[in-house]
This record gives sequence, C-alpha cells and structure tokens, in this order.
Amino acid sequence: MKASLNTLRVALLVLLSSTGCAPAPAPLRAAVAANFRDTFDTLVQRYQAESSLRVEVAYAATGILYAQIVNGAPFDVFLAADRLRPEQLETRGDGVSGSRVTYAFGQLALWVPGADQAPGENWLRNYGGRLAIANPELAPYGIAAQAVLQRFNPGLLDGRLVLGTSVNQATHYVATGGVAAGLLAFPTLRDRPTNELWRIPEHHYPAIEQQAIALTGPRQRAGRAFVDFLTSDAARQVIAAAGYRVPARVPARVPARVPAEERMSDR
Repeated sequence: MKASLNTLRVALLVLLSSTGCAPAPAPLRAAVAANFRDTFDTLVQRYQAESSLRVEVAYAATGILYAQIVNGAPFDVFLAADRLRPEQLETRGDGVSGSRVTYAFGQLALWVPGADQAPGENWLRNYGGRLAIANPELAPYGIAAQAVLQRFNPGLLDGRLVLGTSVNQATHYVATGGVAAGLLAFPTLRDRPTNELWRIPEHHYPAIEQQAIALTGPRQRAGRAFVDFLTSDAARQVIAAAGYRVPARVPARVPARVPAEERMSDR
C-alpha cells in the first residue's frame, strides 16, 4: 500500500511539471527612487515581456529606501537618485560588489503653473513666496534645489520652503495649488507648457547621478540581471525619452572603491 502511494505521488509530480504547474519563480523585488516611477513602470513592462519574471516595486525617497535596506528589507535591486547610497551599500557589503552602475542623470526644473512666460533666473531671484522642494535630508533632488536657492535666492531657505518627503510629493503640492511654485524633477514635468518651466542648467547644482546596484541575498543574480538590463540600448532609449540624461558611455560596472589600507599595501 505504501509503495502504491509513493508511486502515485511521483506520478502527480510528473503530471504537474509536464502541464506547466511548476511553482512560478519568485518575483524580483525592486526599491526605486520616487522620481523614476513613471519611467520604471515602462521599463518593467519591457523587462517582464522579455524575461517572464514578475517585478514587485516599492517607490519612495532615496534616503527612506536606503534606511529600509540597511535594516533588512528584502529587496533584490536598488535604483537610487544619487551615487552616495549605492556606494555606501557596496562598502557595507549590502550591495553586490562590482554591480553598481549609473543609469541616468536627473535634471532640475522650476515649475510655476499658470505663468504667462517662462520663469528664469530673474524670476527666482525676485520670488518671495513659498516654494516646494524635496526634503534634502531624504532626496537628492532636494539637495540640488537647495544649491540652486543658495545661489539665486538664499532668503527662501529661511522659512519659505515646503518640503515633500520625496520630489513626487513636492510636485503634488504644486500640482494641487497648495504651493505656487517648486524646484522639482524635470522628467515629471516635461509635458507641462514651456511657459511654466525653467529647465535649470546642470552646472548650477551638484550632479544628480542616479545609480543602481544589485543587493546581496538569495536573489542577487536576478538583481544583477536587471542592472544589466538598465544599461542596454533599449532601456537607455526609454530613459532618455523620459527626460533624463543618460551617460554618454555606460561602463560595464562602476569600479568599487578600494579601501585605503588595500591601496597602501599595493605600494
């Protein structure tokens, strides 16, 4: 009787596998900077069509996602809006060494809904109202906005800012009319009328170098595969079309930093 039951179990397993009922692979879990949301959604559609691997994603400010990762959140890949956090994860060992790449450069824009003509440097110098930006402690776009204000209108830094936890939340404040203007991510505003925008030259703020890194864990190979996809021609075209600047040349990997003691030992 036992032999018959064992034979039946084996037969059922064979039948399930042959009819395509084998367990589906675990999804890729991605932590993605909020500014990249729309673009990432487009990329995921292409990636899932090519790989048949489902992608689950959490969007938030880069600083919030970084804190979640170092506290053990089970992500497989991290797309930050800066270089600092992926670099720190690689140094800590939470990021897969050698998997870090620059996938885009973010750009900052001043948005003034309903403006009769495009705002510019003079408009920002003379503005005295409230201004929405991302929280600089959490979001790289907030750091960039802070640098622009320091250059053109430092008085706004003293009590005139409305901070969003992410650049998307800061954009929402302006879109709903709660704040008259904002220093925000250009890609999320690229469809707005040109008379409402000033696309701020990149030399006015620190580079918003957006990097991705695969994270250590049982799914790190899947994470690395997705990072490779980000540097493909197809992905680069999507990213550029969304209003980001892509690196002129994408290296296979960003070299990992060598600890000082290792550099000394090579001398």
